[in-house]
Amino acid sequence: MSIELKPDPREEYKQLCFTCSNKSHADLKIRLMYDNLSQGALFRILMHGYIQQDENIMNFVENFKERYGIQKKNYIKKSKSLLAKGRQMTSDFALEPDELENIFDLIAQEHPEL
Repeated sequence: MSIELKPDPREEYKQLCFTCSNKSHADLKIRLMYDNLSQGALFRILMHGYIQQDENIMNFVENFKERYGIQKKNYIKKSKSLLAKGRQMTSDFALEPDELENIFDLIAQEHPEL
């Protein structure tokens, strides 16, 4: 799956805005220059990872919420439990993306007319 780092002019978009301190903005600009990324590209990457529930990004968000008390501890604990159960069910039913792809390949081999 690829992610577009530049907006497609044929699609409608929403503009996201938020505030941060001058220091944070300056630090961000420096890091972006170092990594050769634009602000938009960085936020599109992060949004994509968050929406797709990338494990690294989700772990970062969960750790951040715990560290800074953004959510109640009971809610965080319950959320982690539900995510773990979901992962276990995914594993139990062989629903990993690679395994699903293999299933479709096997079906295509067995039934080339499809």
